[in-house]
Amino acid sequence: MSTTKLTLNAIGILVVMAVSAFSQTSEALHGSVGKDPMWNSGWIDFVQPASFFKGDQLRLSVGGTATKVVVRLLDDSRRADSPEGVVGVFTVGPDRIVRITLDVDYKGIQQISVHGGPNPWKLYDLGGGNGAATLSSAQVIRNSRENANRAGNTHGH
Repeated sequence: MSTTKLTLNAIGILVVMAVSAFSQTSEALHGSVGKDPMWNSGWIDFVQPASFFKGDQLRLSVGGTATKVVVRLLDDSRRADSPEGVVGVFTVGPDRIVRITLDVDYKGIQQISVHGGPNPWKLYDLGGGNGAATLSSAQVIRNSRENANRAGNTHGH
């Protein structure tokens, strides 16, 4: 009888662990929104530095007419005119949302930005017909309790 209880308890623990491993938290990222038509870009400057972790998903609501954007997570807003912090080039979905699953940690981020146009910084060929991009809103989906705990109060509120 005690063997049966142990087996059931072990199964119960496995179920709880599986649910915990896949729990998600979602939070809007707040800050000052800006845009620069000359550079075909838009951004959010965070009130407090934000940290993002491997496995977190960013959901960026992109305005403008860009079909591709360069996404950048900048840890020093004084370097806003440089390509430092570029995460990569992403396609803007039909719903105007860019979804990015981070494969490394990013700490102390002061600004998140999207860059459209034909060739941001003359380093990223997005195509001659690619339009400007603005950043309407941003959200982080934390895919684990560990990442949510690690983020603490550094999420830009």
